[in-house]
Amino acid sequence: MESENDQQQQCIDIWCEAKLPNGQCIRCWPQYRSNQGAWYDWVMVRFNCTAGEAGSEHPAKVLALYEDLYRNLKALVHSVCYKMATNKEGPFGDSRLITHHRMEFNQNNGEPVLYSVPFTDIMHGIVAYEAKLYPVPLAPKTRSGSLQKQHTVMTILPRRQWARVFLEWMQELRHRRETVNGQGKHKLNW
Repeated sequence: MESENDQQQQCIDIWCEAKLPNGQCIRCWPQYRSNQGAWYDWVMVRFNCTAGEAGSEHPAKVLALYEDLYRNLKALVHSVCYKMATNKEGPFGDSRLITHHRMEFNQNNGEPVLYSVPFTDIMHGIVAYEAKLYPVPLAPKTRSGSLQKQHTVMTILPRRQWARVFLEWMQELRHRRETVNGQGKHKLNW
């Protein structure tokens, strides 16, 4: 969230990449290398956290990395509003590895909602695909609720978590098989 000090600051230093404590490099380049175009990474950000407490984690697109008045590294991000509740598991919905989210817009004026978050609140980089792409990094002002719904993002669970997810799925399938009664006992209902 943007603080008063961020609003009062006249001149800021901006970076196009920085390393997280886990070694991942986070990039937000308007023109990456010579002919590769823009590069804006997606990350998992911990919001509403206080010292010693865990906050809620949401995907966000990093638009800029900068230093505030107190020399704290911060990130300007456009975050998702909430996980879409209508995507049931299936070929075009959520799965154990993939989730869909809507980008956050101000309901009054349609502007994308931006947050200034401490760089330390970025958990890790993620793989994300935007449903609607623009030549600029930020989605345009969108007042219509139906147009805002088109600004979705599909995120993929980090690969290091796949083993746990597959183990839980296998245990669920084993439990289903053990609870099937009568004819077709060895067939699973997918």
